[in-house]
Amino acid sequence: AMYRLTVAWYDVARLDALFVALLLAAVTAARRARTARGWALAGALFAAATLTKHPVAFVAVALSADALLRGRRAVLAFPLTTGAILGIAFIALETSSGGWFSFYVLALPAKDPWSAEIFLNAFVKDLFGPLPIAIAAAAGFLVFRWMRGLEWRFWAILLAVTAVGSAWSRAHAAGSPNTLMPVFATLALIGGMAFGEARKWAGRLKGDAAATMRALAGLGAIAQFACLVYTPGSLVPSTRDTAMNAA
Repeated sequence: AMYRLTVAWYDVARLDALFVALLLAAVTAARRARTARGWALAGALFAAATLTKHPVAFVAVALSADALLRGRRAVLAFPLTTGAILGIAFIALETSSGGWFSFYVLALPAKDPWSAEIFLNAFVKDLFGPLPIAIAAAAGFLVFRWMRGLEWRFWAILLAVTAVGSAWSRAHAAGSPNTLMPVFATLALIGGMAFGEARKWAGRLKGDAAATMRALAGLGAIAQFACLVYTPGSLVPSTRDTAMNAA
């Protein structure tokens, strides 16, 4: 559904789909981690995701900090594993490339100008514009879980850091809509849970109230997808595009 919003960056020939897959795998491991071994697995997956696209560092830092604040000592395995893997990878790539790795990954991107206007538009135009219902559903879901004493903090942190990290990457001169894929994935998860929770809550109601609540949840999901409708044919490479690529 987000294919048009990212200007076709979900194409299987690009690394972005792998990046999102590794990010979600790392998030899943972090959410389920209870022991040092579990956190080490999450750290390894975050390292793999970072080596695919480095903005994932926003998520890793936020989740590990939250776990540390909760007094979970086993989480120390998380940054240690991530740091060790990234350190070894950096040394190996820097040495084998004769210094070109740090130039392309660190020095060159640091020279890209950053725009506060593009950063704000990433929220206003890229997120709130096409995804108002999903965002409202996600916000309602978090508030609902907070009020009922259910797990909400993890999802709130994940949504906040993927939104800020995606917008921060988007605001660079070389940024493009594909940088928004992490926050799109998070909204898909939390928004989907919100609609499911609404229908589940409707089951506790009686008669017309239950039917009305289920109908509203279903209509909300349909309306959000309607906001994302596009013509796939417009994204298929033209004959001219194919010729230019061949040249």
